[in-house]
Amino acid sequence: MPATIGLMLLAEPMLSTLFQYNEFGINDVYLAGQSLRGVILIKVLVPSFTSRQDMKTPVQYGIYSMIASLALNVALVFSFGTCRACSGNVTGRFF
Repeated sequence: MPATIGLMLLAEPMLSTLFQYNEFGINDVYLAGQSLRGVILIKVLVPSFTSRQDMKTPVQYGIYSMIASLALNVALVFSFGTCRACSGNVTGRFF
């Protein structure tokens, strides 16, 4: 738990120290920090479901996330081009 809290609080300063140079700007650090927090929450929440013998809920939300990610990728690729396909992938992770 202390490492989880530390990563949640220090996600942006760590990413800024490691990656913020040349083309990786402050907005990129913010977005990468948000995605890192999402991954950390998944790492914390999935074991709580498996410890309660509830295997259906994480699988259902995983399927919803894959469908949303696929739909957003297709929509953004055809409307904005291939450079925005990663936006659909990241946005689909929030569903």
